Amino acid sequence: MGSSGAGKTHLAQALSLQLRLPHLELDSLRHQANWQPLPNHDFRNRVAAFCSADSWIVDGNYSQVRDLVLSRATDVILLDYPKRIVMSRLIWRSLTRVVLRKPLWNGNRESLRYLLSSDPELNVLLWSWSNFERRRQEFDDLESATFNIRRVKHPHDIAELKKLISK
Repeated sequence: MGSSGAGKTHLAQALSLQLRLPHLELDSLRHQANWQPLPNHDFRNRVAAFCSADSWIVDGNYSQVRDLVLSRATDVILLDYPKRIVMSRLIWRSLTRVVLRKPLWNGNRESLRYLLSSDPELNVLLWSWSNFERRRQEFDDLESATFNIRRVKHPHDIAELKKLISK
């Protein structure tokens, strides 16, 4: 879990390879063609089916499926980086995707029009900025959970985390 741009998918993909576990990027399910959201019922069903396996890795923060993921999770990694790090990463990632016209999920691409929009529902930079503190509060709310929580405060700590997980 982490703010948009923190590196959730990058870390999840690396851990999936390292641990030989299936990986589900929630964005890839939620964002259908033309950025249309998968209906909640279908979204929940697909996530529940994926999480019914014994071992897996899921990355994302969708409240619509959080209960399904967390009820089956044994470990949760919280990428709780400073806002300046998250935003600089997100700006770089988004601009790179726009310039290179990198395809994302289901044929979608980030666009300059969306990055210049004043609507946080369209502009991932505004979304991340405006939801940053709320995401942090959600992290704090997890502290009493029954699963293991690994809170990573800086990207430099990822290498050590990967070593610990491989043991």
